[in-house]
Amino acid sequence: MSALALRVDGLSKSFELGTLGLPMNHYPTIRDEISDFLGRRKNWFKKGPVSGVLASKKQNGSQILWALKDLNVDIHAGEIVGIIGKNGAGKSTLLKIISRITQPTSGRVMLYGRVASLLEVGTGFHPELTGRENIFLNGAILGMKKQEIKRQFDEIVDFAQVDAFIDTPVKHYSSGMRMRLAFSVAAHLESDIVLIDEVLAVGDYEFQRKCMNKMRDVTQSGKTVLFVSHNMSAMASLTKQSILLSRGQLIQKGTTSDVIRAYLQEEIDSCAMVEKESSLLQPSMTRIVLKTSHEGQVQGLRKPMQLECHVNVPKAHSGLAVTLFIMNEQGIQVCHNSTVEAGVYFGLQAGSFILKCDFPRVHLYPGRYYFDVVLNDRRGLINLQKESKICSFVVANLEDDHLDDVGATAGFFVEDAQWVQSV
Repeated sequence: MSALALRVDGLSKSFELGTLGLPMNHYPTIRDEISDFLGRRKNWFKKGPVSGVLASKKQNGSQILWALKDLNVDIHAGEIVGIIGKNGAGKSTLLKIISRITQPTSGRVMLYGRVASLLEVGTGFHPELTGRENIFLNGAILGMKKQEIKRQFDEIVDFAQVDAFIDTPVKHYSSGMRMRLAFSVAAHLESDIVLIDEVLAVGDYEFQRKCMNKMRDVTQSGKTVLFVSHNMSAMASLTKQSILLSRGQLIQKGTTSDVIRAYLQEEIDSCAMVEKESSLLQPSMTRIVLKTSHEGQVQGLRKPMQLECHVNVPKAHSGLAVTLFIMNEQGIQVCHNSTVEAGVYFGLQAGSFILKCDFPRVHLYPGRYYFDVVLNDRRGLINLQKESKICSFVVANLEDDHLDDVGATAGFFVEDAQWVQSV
């Protein structure tokens, strides 16, 4: 086992939430912050690599929110560890405490090495200063020495693609230019421990690819990396080990594929099955069931799944058609399948039937999806019934290989869907 890079020991962080009629917490002035910072630096040199002290809280009847609660984690040198969890799970708070931006309420973080933080991109940029001046300013804020910045200056500018504007005040930069420059400064900081928090989404698509490649270089350099992201594909591509946080507590630590599976399972809605009353006048869907390759409505990459539409037909009907739409979390249609396009219409006698759509191989990027299902009458393709946002499922990597291995074949489509009828 390699040496420790950092140890999180009984770490807790609480925030006081003001209530009606009660005073809010006092906001510190710049003088308060500087005095507090110098005091913490003095204590750190006396006591060793410990971040934070026990914070006193005034109980004025206001509510206390625990962002972290008694967290214990050991990270060894050279490990690339993902931190996964819902919004509000405590991920960013943990990284801010490790980087000494925020003090814990109790517990401590012991660090063994120099820390570089890629947290809130753009922090420390001054709009009146030029790009060149801001590189030195931002680099100093992040802990870089002047000689370090000079040595990496050309590479920073080239990576950010702002060489033509380097002596222009940053206030004239576009937001994308500012983000690229800030990321480039932080990414070139020489350190032993790197903290990354949702900064791979900066800039346009091409720059995001550069960010991903840069992060791969960082993760392969032998440094210790803690990586926070909601992009599960990037998480699985960059990390081998991960931890799952929920409401400030450690839920699981293990291989990234196992932790992602646990996280996505937690995200599942209880709408894998939908039931409706049948119509007495026209054909109707009474039950819709999704069957996936894994229990709990988690769908494996490139694995089969099946959607069953239970249809009630009050009297004989010459032809019914069904159209499926798969939507992502943002409500964007990523693919559809229709019996109409396949030239399949169901001629049914009065009774109950099951129309099954088999997907032999599902090709969707990891994430969460749901179905819109439409029952049509072939005569003019009149919509008889539409069920929206049903049968949600999560596409996840259920194997130990990384998601970048499937990047060439995964996409926003489902191929070779086949419709069959049964009683």
